Amino acid sequence: MLQEPTEKVHAPTRWQLSSKPKDTKSDSIPVLTSLTSVSVSKVNGEMISEQEVIDFVEQERTFFEPLHPSFFELTTALAFKHFAEQKVDIAIIEVGLGGRLDCTNIITPILSIITNISLDHTQFLGNTLGAIAAEKAGIIKHRVPVVIGESVPETQIVFKAKAQKEDALIVFARRHPCSAFFSP
Repeated sequence: MLQEPTEKVHAPTRWQLSSKPKDTKSDSIPVLTSLTSVSVSKVNGEMISEQEVIDFVEQERTFFEPLHPSFFELTTALAFKHFAEQKVDIAIIEVGLGGRLDCTNIITPILSIITNISLDHTQFLGNTLGAIAAEKAGIIKHRVPVVIGESVPETQIVFKAKAQKEDALIVFARRHPCSAFFSP
């Protein structure tokens, strides 16, 4: 990633960006052995310190314990607080399972990206590509542009309808002239 030396940027680690983890010993998503290994807490290549995690838990425990948050919700809150304290210029936020009800959906981004839709997590998101697309389309915000990676007619119609409702510019990456440069 190119950046000016003064900019603070958060970016997911390599295993979040690829279909197969490169920095792990297995072919599945790595099991996190400590809270500090969560990549959402990386700023300018540096992981959040163990002390910062301890301080967060100690300072925020009375707030989050009664809520019984999931691990993802807790680490998302930790990351958002860390990004605010570090005054990051850009943060790349990856949603959890869905979009519409995902805890990351409280932000208003400058750009949303939906990479692909498949029949994963059907017990939570629905059992058709259209139903899953509707959940994922929940990240499309009013007048915030959205880029759609892979799509099929069943999902395109869902994304177009949501983008139109939100007055959001929508770009289907596979149809965009620049996509020719990235084709295998």
